[in-house]
Amino acid sequence: VHMVGYSGVDGQGLSGVEASFNELLSSDDEALTLTIDVRLQHALRREIMASMDKFSAKGGAGVIMDVRDGSVLASVSLPDFDPQEYQTADKNAQLDIKAVINDYAPIRLVGDVNPLIEKPYLDLNFAFDHFELPSVTPYTSDSVGLDIDEGQLNLDLNYHLEQDQLKGRNNIFVDQLDTSDSENSDASSLLPIGLAIPLLQDSKGQIKLDVKVDGNINDPEFNVSELVLKALGNIIVKAATSPFSLLAGLVDSDEDLDKIDFSAGSSVLETSQQHKLASLAKALTQRPQIKLNIKGSYNADSDWISLANQAVNAKISRLSKTQSEQLTAVTLPESGPVIDALMSLYQDEAKLDSQVLRDKLAAENAGKSSKDIDKIWHQQVYQQTSKAQVISISEFNQLAAKRANSVK
Repeated sequence: VHMVGYSGVDGQGLSGVEASFNELLSSDDEALTLTIDVRLQHALRREIMASMDKFSAKGGAGVIMDVRDGSVLASVSLPDFDPQEYQTADKNAQLDIKAVINDYAPIRLVGDVNPLIEKPYLDLNFAFDHFELPSVTPYTSDSVGLDIDEGQLNLDLNYHLEQDQLKGRNNIFVDQLDTSDSENSDASSLLPIGLAIPLLQDSKGQIKLDVKVDGNINDPEFNVSELVLKALGNIIVKAATSPFSLLAGLVDSDEDLDKIDFSAGSSVLETSQQHKLASLAKALTQRPQIKLNIKGSYNADSDWISLANQAVNAKISRLSKTQSEQLTAVTLPESGPVIDALMSLYQDEAKLDSQVLRDKLAAENAGKSSKDIDKIWHQQVYQQTSKAQVISISEFNQLAAKRANSVK
């Protein structure tokens, strides 16, 4: 029954030979001759049923073949069902299939299936262990231009279909994967596989991926293999194009780990940035193959202002013989050697007369006290002296180098 199969009310084959040769049977008037011997088929079925009764077995199967040419003379799998009443076959078939690839990689398929009910059901687990990936190098060389020099693949898949809703989980484990560019192939991959591998491998050289699929099998756009391949492709692309997002995910961080921020004109790490670096360092311990190239940078606008202020403060400190490195326009003293030094710098570097500026501000702020006018005067003298400073590219580069060293 299982081999011959059956057809629907429209005469279209639904199972077995009826389905496999449906087109031939529908268009050809000649009979399709099988090698099945009806007498042997019944005899084999009777013997398997007797053995099932004797050993209280849940199922049994057998095949009789002609040793001269390999033709199948009988094939029975029990329990079976009446093809005229196949909708009543509501009991799930139990699968437990074991195999070995290349004498060392075990495969096992275990679960329940029932393709005969109105809405087919399945709950299958597929395990595939210790498959040596170098054996597929001829394929990867031709398709993506990579030779697999080392690595083992383990798969643990589970697919559940019920009420037309399919849910799949694909656990993929690759151990000690090592690849090289193929010398005998012009093929190249659209995916940056070579860049993604070190980002996906942990400190033990292992890659662990969990790919899930979910959808309705009646949806014409639902395709399991396409969804799995797309999900894998997205993982590879994200690893290569957004590596720091992947690193942040390893330590449950939502921080942007690809840059460290500094205050304007400073190369000193702030506490918040130290914490960010600690997160990055922790993530890198899980991805030891990754080597970072740290490059310092500067902002020509904000860093220029700070560097110019630093230059003014250094000159004031030298002229006034005071420690004025932290001076700002709003922290200037009312009088004394610092102010005297500032006025001297203003005249020498801004090439302006400070008293002329004082008189102008007094006229503009007639209602203010002399003390308040002096405060505004000192601030503007400081700001204009700072604007007169010349900051060279070399100074910007030195700041960038200091920042890189602080991160290292």
